Amino acid sequence: MPMSFSDYDKSMTSSVAACCNTFSSSSNTYEWREASLPVSALWRNVKFDSTRNRFVAIAAGTAAAYSDDGLTWTATTLPIDAQWKWLCCNSGKTIAVSEDGHAPYSNDGITWHDY
Repeated sequence: MPMSFSDYDKSMTSSVAACCNTFSSSSNTYEWREASLPVSALWRNVKFDSTRNRFVAIAAGTAAAYSDDGLTWTATTLPIDAQWKWLCCNSGKTIAVSEDGHAPYSNDGITWHDY
């Protein structure tokens, strides 16, 4: 059964399908745009960073990706290989949290640093 993870921001709703490398976004919740994520992975979470107008997605392992339009995605790498569970964006900072408590952060959704 496909799993999906969703995020809602005042201006954007987004969803990533964990099994399918597929990302969907909508600005009105009834018209959706679909895009492929840049690497085949078990995608775990997606967030929309309203400070930077950027989507950020994380997958199990070290895979991550970002997009400024929800259609074109660029792969990036998390600094630790882990089972990622949560992703949060606030005031321009993005933090990923793993099952075992690792919490790398990014100031832009592109370059990640270990705490």
